[in-house]
Amino acid sequence: MSDLTRKTIFSAWVWDAAGTYILKIVTLTVSIILARILDPVDFGVIGIILALSSFAQIFVDFGFSSAIIQSKDLNSTKLSSVFYINLGISLLLTLILFFFSNQLAIFFDDERLFMVGKVMSVIFIIKGFNSVQISLFRKKMQFKKLTISYTISALLSGCIGIYMAYAGYGLWSLVFQILSNSLFLSIFIWLQSNWKPKMVFSFNSIRDLFSYGSNIMLSALVDGIFSRLDIFFIGKLFAMESLGFYTRAKSFKNTAITLSTGSLSKVLFPTFSAMQDDKERVKKSYLMLLKLVAGIITLFCGMLFLIAEDFYVILITEKWLPSVPLFQILILSGIFYPLSSIMINIIKGLGHSKLFLQISVVKKIIQLPSFVVGYYYGVFWFLISVLCLALIGFTINMWAVQKTIGVKIKKQFLQILPELGMLACIIVFIQFLRGILQIESHYLNIIWITIVFISLSSAYHFFSNSVLFKNSKRGLNYLKSKL
Repeated sequence: MSDLTRKTIFSAWVWDAAGTYILKIVTLTVSIILARILDPVDFGVIGIILALSSFAQIFVDFGFSSAIIQSKDLNSTKLSSVFYINLGISLLLTLILFFFSNQLAIFFDDERLFMVGKVMSVIFIIKGFNSVQISLFRKKMQFKKLTISYTISALLSGCIGIYMAYAGYGLWSLVFQILSNSLFLSIFIWLQSNWKPKMVFSFNSIRDLFSYGSNIMLSALVDGIFSRLDIFFIGKLFAMESLGFYTRAKSFKNTAITLSTGSLSKVLFPTFSAMQDDKERVKKSYLMLLKLVAGIITLFCGMLFLIAEDFYVILITEKWLPSVPLFQILILSGIFYPLSSIMINIIKGLGHSKLFLQISVVKKIIQLPSFVVGYYYGVFWFLISVLCLALIGFTINMWAVQKTIGVKIKKQFLQILPELGMLACIIVFIQFLRGILQIESHYLNIIWITIVFISLSSAYHFFSNSVLFKNSKRGLNYLKSKL
């Protein structure tokens, strides 16, 4: 690659990393303030609408976003055709949610879903206006523009949501925060984008994009069904308050994973796409990243697991304590997500969309037993089964990487196994120590657990001759100079 391309990749990673941290800090702050004011049941109701709308968004995108990033041959006719298809599907979905919101309220036995569903239906049209532009920004690695747009939108919409919550609007403060965020984002994306749709349309021009994107869409559809089935499952069988506790735990988990490694994974897809003709470089990058990310994510998730109860009480008060054990299980299962993300980006980046679809279907099928467990034993044991099945899905991803670039499953496991073993030992030791000390102050618990955890993990990395900070420096230098 040229010097310009190396600088572009590293600059993209830096901007996206900075933007990810700023954006998540903003959204986390807003969600904490709202959680202190609103009731868990409000988050349960909005959780159902968000799960439904985010699933429907898969049809709006139709896999074209990934196809645009991966494609080497784009023109204005292709992009304009994709834009109008996205917009047409968005309008259709808006009408469906608007007219069927009553059935939604009846199904979940909550009349608030009737009006909330109608108002939230416009979110599809709003998002349909910016999907092509966002894909082009990512393809060209213009993450600076995305960072600015997402951050300002989150700040403005957060202020609206907080104001409405303090003013006593309850559930509607969440509704208008979400809608205003999407609206502001579309406005800023259009203001910064040089590309605008033309009055041209051709089905023939997007055949190659459809061929690649259809597999991605089908995979996203399967993933979308199963990744949101938990929301519908809990919302239907249990109290809306239980769903509120669950969605809050899941939201905190997703924020934690994104803050730790989310930015890197978003840059990997266009990076591996650019490297698809050099498999040896892909192998070397993959093994280095796997070890680096394993070290980061185990430290991050381990800390959050241990301080979860204190974290909840301090930030969002004791009314959310039933959410703590759910968060602890989710954060452990979340360890596998960023590692799997690296694997998935290799498979997609090298153009194996069919293989990506196949493994996605298999991984979702093996998740079905967890819903049987949840039906009979409740939400907690449902999540325990999800954690166990996550390891099986992770192994399937490693098999797919082995098939794609030839790295053996055993070699991949050896990159992460020491980190997982270290994490398990430290968690057991600190939990045992906490039971002996019985410190009541949540602030003191966070302080001493953090000190002990960091000391033990640092000692491990020092004596194993694989200091995490050294690996991190090597990883950043490699991304900067070799890609």
